[in-house]
Amino acid sequence: MRILYFKFRALVVTWLLRLIPRNAPVVYKGAGSAIALAEQVAILGLGKLLIVTDEFLANSGILDGIKQQLDKDGVAYAIFDGVLPDPSFDQVQAGEALLRTERCDAVMAVG
Repeated sequence: MRILYFKFRALVVTWLLRLIPRNAPVVYKGAGSAIALAEQVAILGLGKLLIVTDEFLANSGILDGIKQQLDKDGVAYAIFDGVLPDPSFDQVQAGEALLRTERCDAVMAVG
């Protein structure tokens, strides 16, 4: 009987959640999309951004446009370049530690 109650409750909650209006996600794609996203960070009033990427992309110059836009808009940023393919739990914890110590307001993943 108890299982039936929880299944019914889950069904009702799921149905009610469909009635709540939600904003459609905004997707930036194509040439210049990362710069447009960096502009939106400033418009939203975020003070500091954590850019998460791997070491190769961090040193390749790909982030230069993003960094220039953030500098232009007065948004501080920190870069975590310790990501490897299939990141381990330790890598995720290292990124989270940087997020907390740098007191970042948002995260942008590149790559």
